[in-house]
Amino acid sequence: MNMTSQLGREALRDRNRLGLFGLALLPLMLLLPFIYWPKITDFDTQPTIVAGIALAFVFFWPSHERRISYGMVKLIVLVVAAIAIYVARGPETEFAIRYGLILLTFLALWNLGERGAADYLAPFVRATIVIWFAFGLYQTIGIRLGWDMDFTGRFVASYSGVPSITAEPSFYGSLSVLQIMILASNHVRRNIPFYVLAAMSVLMSGSLLAFLFFLFPVWLLPARWKLAGALAVVVLLLLGVQVMESGFFARVQKFQLSGLGSDIMGIDISLNLRFGHIWYIFYENILRELSLVNSVDFFFEYNHWASRNPLIYPTSTDFILPSGGELIFRSGPVGLLIMLYIILFASRTAEERNMRLLKVGFVTACLLNPMSLANPFFILYIHQRVGFQARSSRSSASGPDRTEKTHVAHAST
Repeated sequence: MNMTSQLGREALRDRNRLGLFGLALLPLMLLLPFIYWPKITDFDTQPTIVAGIALAFVFFWPSHERRISYGMVKLIVLVVAAIAIYVARGPETEFAIRYGLILLTFLALWNLGERGAADYLAPFVRATIVIWFAFGLYQTIGIRLGWDMDFTGRFVASYSGVPSITAEPSFYGSLSVLQIMILASNHVRRNIPFYVLAAMSVLMSGSLLAFLFFLFPVWLLPARWKLAGALAVVVLLLLGVQVMESGFFARVQKFQLSGLGSDIMGIDISLNLRFGHIWYIFYENILRELSLVNSVDFFFEYNHWASRNPLIYPTSTDFILPSGGELIFRSGPVGLLIMLYIILFASRTAEERNMRLLKVGFVTACLLNPMSLANPFFILYIHQRVGFQARSSRSSASGPDRTEKTHVAHAST
């Protein structure tokens, strides 16, 4: 009995200690819904979220995670080398600062993930889903009723869906899918209403890219749910129901099945650019990038290639859409090693084979799209452990989303 009481007291002390450390994460977690708003600079990550990450990085040090892992040391070396290679190649100062800021923020987030920050993520993801859905619904209704709307992100009337309070509709939809994947890692039934709201956000975003991303959480559904969802989509399309003035259904109606591939490439500029960037970086130009003989002027190089391909639209900026593609184009083989490190790490955070394949596939898809490495949702999702039993000191402690039963079980062992 004395041993049981002592273990119970130790578990309670661990819980309280981790709870105090969790306060250091609070500014970052509270800022998650506003990661893109208000937009102060043109960089991927706004100063407010960088400040939240910096505070967490300095003060969030749970007692059982006061060490730097060997893997973290390797990643630090790779990131420093990647930044040094890019700077040595002589980019404009603005792009060098942006690239360095993204990778340093990525390092801070990665280390937070190793310290157990992902244990605190789920409640704030639920709050983000609700807030983004509310803004998205307001914008959708406003468009429908002809209100004079002021959008914080990119919006093209009668073409794209709404951006909610993100940078653009594709971010709104794709990150909503990522939030579903984060909550699905918890296997909690109370998440079902939030899955529904996030799925509605995907529809309101009107992003075909996000709809493709949605295939990953659909894989997790029971077969009967998959069938019901497929039938619902077919019925809506056959009946011609205009769910919204702009968005997914409105864009699908523009496509002709006889030439679906060319229609998507021709009508959907967003997908055209993403496909073009991926094809150019990971196939057409990959050898030049890995040997570092390509220039750092992506705008010139890509548009020179696109001018010779009638289906490809030219890009208007030097920003590279796939985050993994930016690593390789800017830093060559070192960038490729960072990308592979991320994917291999993700494979080790899922125990069961099918879940491992799902997580690796989803993380790879995110790296092939504009999911910034400075995005807390993305990096902390990579660190979420799926299917593992409580085997370590981290899993015996409790974050805000763990149940009391966990501590009782450890105390009575």
